[in-house]
Amino acid sequence: MGVKEAKEKCPDLILVNGEDLTKYRNSLTGLQVLLGFDENFVDITELVERRLTEWKKASLPNISVSGHVYNNQTVDFHDQMHVRLAMGSQIAEEMRDAMCSRLGLTGCAGVATNKVLSKLVCGTFKPNQQTILLPENRQNLMGSLDHLRKIPGIGFKTAKHLLNLGLCTVQDLQDCSAEILEKELGIPAAHLIQKLSWGEDHSPVTPSGPPQSLSDEDSFKKCSSEAEVKKKIEELLTNLLDRLYKDGRKPYTIRLTIRQYSATNKWFNRESRQCPVPSHLVKRIGSGNCADLVSILMKLFRKMINVEIPFHLTLLNICFSNLKDPPASSKESIQFYLSRSSPSSSNKFSFAMMEHQGEDSDVLSGERNTRCVQSQLHTPCLPKASDLQCPSPLLPAGIDYDVFNQLPSDIKEEIISSQKEGEKSPCHPKTKISSISLHSEDLGQSTRTLAFSGIAPTNEEPPAERQNPHGEGSSQKHSSQGSKVALPPSVDPKTFSELPAEMQKELLTEWKSQKGHHPGLL
Repeated sequence: MGVKEAKEKCPDLILVNGEDLTKYRNSLTGLQVLLGFDENFVDITELVERRLTEWKKASLPNISVSGHVYNNQTVDFHDQMHVRLAMGSQIAEEMRDAMCSRLGLTGCAGVATNKVLSKLVCGTFKPNQQTILLPENRQNLMGSLDHLRKIPGIGFKTAKHLLNLGLCTVQDLQDCSAEILEKELGIPAAHLIQKLSWGEDHSPVTPSGPPQSLSDEDSFKKCSSEAEVKKKIEELLTNLLDRLYKDGRKPYTIRLTIRQYSATNKWFNRESRQCPVPSHLVKRIGSGNCADLVSILMKLFRKMINVEIPFHLTLLNICFSNLKDPPASSKESIQFYLSRSSPSSSNKFSFAMMEHQGEDSDVLSGERNTRCVQSQLHTPCLPKASDLQCPSPLLPAGIDYDVFNQLPSDIKEEIISSQKEGEKSPCHPKTKISSISLHSEDLGQSTRTLAFSGIAPTNEEPPAERQNPHGEGSSQKHSSQGSKVALPPSVDPKTFSELPAEMQKELLTEWKSQKGHHPGLL
């Protein structure tokens, strides 16, 4: 029933604006099991036992029941189950009082021995009241249900199957043979449903965890232009991004839902489109700029609506799903810094740099599209001893980063200087691999060998010499100074070179361990 119709039938009707659900959402955090939007299960067994232990035996007769007892049954304080339920009613009252005073929310409570019974007895006395169910009245409560669908766990389809068997009431279901139910529903479902009909429920109360998606929507009489749609999307995103920021997780899927006006089907003609959130946007979500997200949502909108002809929308919904915690370390988030490319499977990328990053680098191209960036090492320009903390890709090939940084300064200089001397005996031009073993016994560590680069030997001829502006010939050298780092095809060498040294080292180690999946790595 619409608000207008309701006010016509009841002129004295008092209406409360329920559009903003923020207050209710915030109050749901930290609860045990969330059932729908406004129902929750809480297991208070341990709390009851603790209070009973602390309670003096002389005070037990003074325990009273807070609220109502179903069917006005008399509580027997010599029955331990009755005593526990009475204590549970006091705890339930304290929780409701705290919820009302702190959050301003009223509510009902049902106290029973399991989840199904507590849910069913909860609504006996409304509003803002509570009821306990003693075990002796369990069958009376179940028999009072006027339809099988009133039993939690029996939905529309299950009730339809039961109706086909001629089962209309709870009593019919209780009296039905297990064999008939098993034939119609299967053994597990048949046993579960028949137990529920007797009020038996052994399912535990377990934490629900955070929601799997965050969404917001707005309904209206008419929205019939792209400008209006964009404005409403921006309004919804503003609220949704604020909730997403407080949640702390990152969304990897975005969905847009619309509802077009229909005279015959006003409420159930929704249509949705979704797509992954681009990786470069995931990290920036929450920074305040939502223009890129608006653009994505408008593209989804145009997939559902032909804007060239008139349209009439009555609802828009935006949903962020596939929520994940942000990466805990830089190693996990490194993919945000690496741009993906789509070369052919035969392409290989090799990146090698030495000490001086400021020098111009040569880009060599071969028949197999092997790209290599390399700069020369100049020994006279060695940095100060205190500054010799070389990133791993800038060290001579095979030198372990951690071991190198623990060496004395003079040894560091000697290792780097020795590479200049190695230019006199260059490697065979057809073997593009360089590996050096560093024996670190003086540091009390085992000998470690690491090849920082490697591309399988090839039969290609070396690139032809290039003439510089002065007519002098220059050729690419493949000596021991030119430590190459083989990268997977999806990694951009330039971007990789700009990463911090620690990230480069972690990635190289990881890629080397996955050589079975990357044939271009050695």
